[in-house]
Amino acid sequence: MNSEFAPGILVGTLSMFRHGLAAHDPQYALTLAFTAFLLFQFFNVFNARAE
Repeated sequence: MNSEFAPGILVGTLSMFRHGLAAHDPQYALTLAFTAFLLFQFFNVFNARAE
């Protein structure tokens, strides 16, 4: 993982988790955070592949 993207992935995943906790139950928040993390990883893979 590129070190310049790691803080963005962390902040994005944690913010999705907090949003899920505020709006719904903890199970929904975990699912939302995991899905966001997977999407960030897909972006990271295709970005690294393009270089």
